[in-house]
Amino acid sequence: MARPCLIYVDTSYLLAALFQEPIRPEPSFWRDLPLVSSTLIEDESWVRVHAYERGETHGKFLERVLQHVVLFPVSEEIRERLKSPFPTRIRTLDAIHLATAESIQSQHRKHLVVVASYDAGIQASAVALGFTLYS
Repeated sequence: MARPCLIYVDTSYLLAALFQEPIRPEPSFWRDLPLVSSTLIEDESWVRVHAYERGETHGKFLERVLQHVVLFPVSEEIRERLKSPFPTRIRTLDAIHLATAESIQSQHRKHLVVVASYDAGIQASAVALGFTLYS
């Protein structure tokens, strides 16, 4: 029997949907799957929405989507993980996302955490850490 999955959503995945990129998740993705992420996804997404001056047009959609994602805070455990190397070169915020995914995996061992990302750096590091990528 296969383990149930939790889908770890990084910011690139959410922004692709928010800004209607050519490659983006199906609308049902946000309703039908068990989604988790770091609270960082909310912060990063709002910064991008405001950087493009889209708060009025995209803010409500962002709030609706985030209601379907269980957010985990950047805990001391996650911050401690950042003191150890990652298997590939990775940006700081991406490392926080992957450290959060690792933390969720360790807390929910009966579930398989699968990473949903369009970012090549996160994908490479996630695979090197043993995660499966969502497709």
